[in-house]
Amino acid sequence: MRKNKLAIGICTYKRPDMLLACLRSIHELRRPQGVELRIVIADNDPAGSAAQVIEAFRQTTDLKVYYQVETGRGIPFARNNVLRQAEGLHTDLLAFIDDDETADTYWINNLFTAYTEAGSDVVRGYVKTVYPPDTPKWIVKGGFYQRKNLATGTKMTTSLTGNVLFNFQKLCVEMGLKFDESIGLQGGSDSDFFRRAHEQGAVIRWVADAVVYETLEPARFKLSYLLKRKFRTRNGKTFFRNISLRLWLKTFLSSWKRILLHLFLLPLGLLRGFHHTAASLGEIAAGAGRLLGLFGIHPGWDEYNQKE
Repeated sequence: MRKNKLAIGICTYKRPDMLLACLRSIHELRRPQGVELRIVIADNDPAGSAAQVIEAFRQTTDLKVYYQVETGRGIPFARNNVLRQAEGLHTDLLAFIDDDETADTYWINNLFTAYTEAGSDVVRGYVKTVYPPDTPKWIVKGGFYQRKNLATGTKMTTSLTGNVLFNFQKLCVEMGLKFDESIGLQGGSDSDFFRRAHEQGAVIRWVADAVVYETLEPARFKLSYLLKRKFRTRNGKTFFRNISLRLWLKTFLSSWKRILLHLFLLPLGLLRGFHHTAASLGEIAAGAGRLLGLFGIHPGWDEYNQKE
């Protein structure tokens, strides 16, 4: 019986230590039966700074590792580079993991099992944030970076590339989907990609026990970073494409309602703890992001320099 060719794609940019940890976790994976596993990497640093790390890793693993430098600056360019490499390798299934994540031992096995048993086109898993010991208490209490885990089988309308596996032949060869490079450094090209797949009939389901871990970077301890992130995630230009007048008005009113509510709650947060204050400020930033997005205003956001 022919084995499924499953590639794990990674886009990287100047994160050698994190990339190595990610690759080592992939080497330790429990590999699904009937699967030919390989790793496909796109390095968005024109200098190819990841090459040395990858070559060293190749000496320690039996997995085939494919690597290219992508000079088009921006995550969608790197993601499309992974798609091109995957197509050249006649890939059946493609998974994505971020270069700052590490995989649970059963990660790819659980994604693949869910994919084969549920009749899905896309399966996405849980990204668990790991808080370092020096994480400020207000971040932990507020749970600002801790994502929700859903019940296995929950239907979704989109996905991210931090933890996903999909039918490459269906989405990228038959449907002809690729990541929208016009988004550039704005962010959101992954959710846009899978939203378009869903609109064309692709079935997307959640897998609760397919887990990867992301250690919170110290640069994200700042309130300024949190507010910028809240603003950006609600301002992404992909949310406002082909928006109807009815939805435009609904979003306009709900955004103002959210801003005014949390302006009112802001002083109360000072009495209840700083994490409440931060939460209100975050909701105000998110509301402002939506309002500006409705009017086509999308301030630049360099995803490769989120530490700033």
